[in-house]
Amino acid sequence: MKKTLLLASTQILSVGALLAQPTWQQTLSQVNIFSFASTDNGYVFATTGQFLYKSTADGASFTWNAITGFPYSSTNHHQIMGKGNLLFLCDFDMINYDGRGIYMTSDFGITWVRKCNGLGSDTNVVFLNPLANGAILAYTEKASSYKLYRSTDNGNTWTFVQNVSYTISSVMVRSATEAYLNVNNDLLKSTNNGASWSLISSPGLSNMVILSSGTFYGTMFNGIAKSTDNGVTWSPVTTTGLPATVFPGAFIKAPGDTVYLSDMSSPYGLYYSTNGCLNWSTCNVGFGPNPSMGTNRYLVIATDGYMFAGPGSVGIYRSVNRVTPSQVGTEELALDKSVNIFPNPSSGIFSVNSEINISTIEITDLLGEKIYTSRVNSYKSVPTTIGVDLSKDQNGIYFIRIITDKGTLVKKIIINK
Repeated sequence: MKKTLLLASTQILSVGALLAQPTWQQTLSQVNIFSFASTDNGYVFATTGQFLYKSTADGASFTWNAITGFPYSSTNHHQIMGKGNLLFLCDFDMINYDGRGIYMTSDFGITWVRKCNGLGSDTNVVFLNPLANGAILAYTEKASSYKLYRSTDNGNTWTFVQNVSYTISSVMVRSATEAYLNVNNDLLKSTNNGASWSLISSPGLSNMVILSSGTFYGTMFNGIAKSTDNGVTWSPVTTTGLPATVFPGAFIKAPGDTVYLSDMSSPYGLYYSTNGCLNWSTCNVGFGPNPSMGTNRYLVIATDGYMFAGPGSVGIYRSVNRVTPSQVGTEELALDKSVNIFPNPSSGIFSVNSEINISTIEITDLLGEKIYTSRVNSYKSVPTTIGVDLSKDQNGIYFIRIITDKGTLVKKIIINK
C-alpha cells in the first residue's frame, strides 16, 4: 500500500562548505571499472569487463566480493543502476547493436530476471536512469536509431516514449514531475516524470547539476555554463582553480551542494567546488597517476556517505571519510541523535521525532519498493513529531530515508504486530 502525506516545507541550506573533502584509499586494484551503482542499504556495486563486484563494509575495513552469476557477455558492455534495494543491469554492444536487454536482481546478485517486455527488438539498452516515484528511463541505440523507453513497474513492462536525435549524456531529476535530459547539443525537459520530453534549449552540455538555489550548472567543452531561468538561456562561468584547458568528465553534486568535476585531459584529476562552481580545488590525495573519471558512471556517492571512484584502469577507490553533510565527522553523530524513531520495533504506528527540519520521509521495503512518502511544502518549526501508520503493511524490516536541512540519513524500522 502506497501512502503520500504532504506536510509543511522546510528551508534547504547549503552546507557544502562544512565538508571535509575526500582523500582516497584503493580498495580493489588492477581492474577497469565501467560503472558504479549503490542501493539504499549501503551496498555499492561495480562492473568491470568480466565481473560484477559487491562491496562489504565492516568498520575501518573494506573489501569486495566478485559476483560470478550475473548475466555476463564477453563481447558486450554492462551498465548498472540501483533503485531502492533493487539492482538493474543493461547489456549492450556498441559495435553490432545486439544487446541482450535489461536484467534485475532483488537479492543483490544471486539471481537475475530478464526485464524486456515492451522493448521489442530494441534490446541494445545503453543507459538506465531512475526518475521520481519509482519510474525508470531506458535509452536504446540501434544503428542510427535512438529511443527512450519508460517503466513504472520496476522494469516488468516498458513503454516507448519517443525518438531522440543522438546519444544521451545525463539525466537530472528535479521533482516528482520535472526532469531534464542532455541529448547531444540539446536540453530536453519533462513535466510528467519522463512520459514525454520537449526541447527547451541547445547549450551543448555534457552533464548538468541543479543546486538547491535553483541555478543550473552544466559542463561544456573546456568550460562551465550556468542558467538561472530553468535551462532556457545559458552563460559562461568564470572559474578559478581549474586548469587552463579542461576536458570535463564526471560532474556530480553531493547533498549540501558540493559539486565534483573530473578532468579527462592532462594533468587529469578530480576537483570540487562549494560556491556554485566558481572556485575549484583538487581532491586527488591517494589516487594513482593520471586519475580520469570519464563519465558519471565512474563516480558515485553511496547512501552511507562514502564516495567511490574508478579512475582509469587502476582499480576502485573509496574516500577515507564520508563526504555528505550527514556523514562528516561529529556532524554524523549529531544528525543521527537529532532524529529518532519511536517506538522501534512497533506495531506499525510510530513517530519520527526530530530536532531539525525534515523535508522528506521515504519508506521502502527490503526489495526497494517505496511504500510511504511524506513530502514537506511549507516551513515547519522544530522540534517536529511526524506520525506514521504502517499498520496495514506486513511484519518485517523497512528502511526510512529522512531528508533534513542538515543532510540525509537512513534508519531501520521493525514492524512486529
